[in-house]
Amino acid sequence: MGRSGRRRTVLRNKLGHFPARLLLAIALFSSISLTLAGCSGRSANVEDLLLGHGDFPNGEVTESNPLSTITPQGVSAVQVDLTGASFTLNQSIVMFQTQASALLVLAGIKQDQLAQRLLPTDTSKFEEASAILNETRGGQDFYTLFFVQGLALVKLTLSGQDAAAMLPVYAEMARSKVSRQ
Repeated sequence: MGRSGRRRTVLRNKLGHFPARLLLAIALFSSISLTLAGCSGRSANVEDLLLGHGDFPNGEVTESNPLSTITPQGVSAVQVDLTGASFTLNQSIVMFQTQASALLVLAGIKQDQLAQRLLPTDTSKFEEASAILNETRGGQDFYTLFFVQGLALVKLTLSGQDAAAMLPVYAEMARSKVSRQ
């Protein structure tokens, strides 16, 4: 087997423990991120739903990598990274044409999360939400929550000091802002 064949086998073995739907969800958000990276224009309505500098007391965050696009399916997608003194928050929003479409994608994500490391969280304020997914990459913990609010599917990933405790706080901030759509 050639070198390329060994790489494929190793990759297949490493990804084999992840459920297909979770990989699909990650691929969807990754492809949206890549698509967003190639776009210079910003969708004014949807980008206004992202958390930003003004949503944090004393403006203690720096915004970076603001991205926006219209997907081939005709839905708006936006993303931003927010960095504070002790955390990094990535927020993505995909604005579907119907709430049923957003809920269908979230249902697939939730189904795939069943085999992952999850943290319980109070999601009673959300129309529909996933549990908090905990992943460790490069020795650092990342916590991710998906939720649907109206037509929006929102993904928040937080790393840093007290990330597990702070993700629900930032998720409520995002939910409140997206609910103004």
